[in-house]
Amino acid sequence: RTAMERYNPVENGPLRIAEAVKLASPIPIIASGDIFTLDTAEEMYNISSCQGITVARGILKDPFLIRRIESYLKKEKLNMEGDSKLEFSRLMGKTVRKSPSYYIRSNFLGLLKSIWGINSPNFKKLINLPDEQIINYF
Repeated sequence: RTAMERYNPVENGPLRIAEAVKLASPIPIIASGDIFTLDTAEEMYNISSCQGITVARGILKDPFLIRRIESYLKKEKLNMEGDSKLEFSRLMGKTVRKSPSYYIRSNFLGLLKSIWGINSPNFKKLINLPDEQIINYF
């Protein structure tokens, strides 16, 4: 994207990155922009031939996106259920306990919702708890 395009969606982003890759060769190009899923990461790699990607805002929607992409590139099967979700949730709670100024209820719950899903029993228990219990839940 150009500076004037800011965060707005752009047409043919991967093709534009592919052109930059050709023009900049042999300088490695790291692509960024609108990478919110493994599919969009795969599309960026396949179309642009970039040497790497950044997920930026995509990590806010899927905290495991980097692990998904890494597993895909290594051709490994990734199990993101149970233990990984619990481990990440515990890490988040620990971080907030150490630095309470980072805690914003809506952001914290939003991230937990994206990890566990809105209909999961864990998330349903959390939404009505006081802040201290939310932070210490996992």
